[in-house]
Amino acid sequence: MYPLLESIRVMDGNPQGLYWHQLRMETSCREFLGSSLEFRLDEILKVQQSYRDGLVKARVTYNAADFSVSFEHYRPKKVRSLKLVWADELDYAFKYQDRTQIDRYYATRGRCDDVLFVKNGLITDSSYANILLYDGKQWHTPRYPLLAGTERAQILYRNAVKLTDIRPEELPLYQGFQLINAMMPFSPGNISSLEVEAD
Repeated sequence: MYPLLESIRVMDGNPQGLYWHQLRMETSCREFLGSSLEFRLDEILKVQQSYRDGLVKARVTYNAADFSVSFEHYRPKKVRSLKLVWADELDYAFKYQDRTQIDRYYATRGRCDDVLFVKNGLITDSSYANILLYDGKQWHTPRYPLLAGTERAQILYRNAVKLTDIRPEELPLYQGFQLINAMMPFSPGNISSLEVEAD
């Protein structure tokens, strides 16, 4: 089993954000595996004809020298409620294929659609996405996420959101939220009501 994973948005046969995915993979190999990545995404992502219409997820599992690629049609799930979970010991600094730790917390969500992790007293991420919070004028994202997502990296590069330390007790100050990842790009007008349940 390859230890690392990358999920890439493919729209009508065209992979999106490859620069940012390549950058994260190179960083992960260097810092987690201690090796240099030996292949390029633009060379290995050959989208089959049956996956060239609509929204598709490309799933790349890999180590520094080898990889496996699969595709699946994708439909984003709707998340309207989040359960706060405290997880100071949780480590997901790299996009690991093994999500056992994440899944264990996700299973405690109860009636909520997903969990929202709190680490060292600060809001971080949901189980599968970075979170953005809207204060009525500007979008904010936690300064210290569990995983630095590629979509998050792109919108920070464009100065579209502000890095902010957000504590659980400050959530009522925000009007709404949005979850983003490679499969769910940032949409400034997409402001969902924030329904949060504490543990």
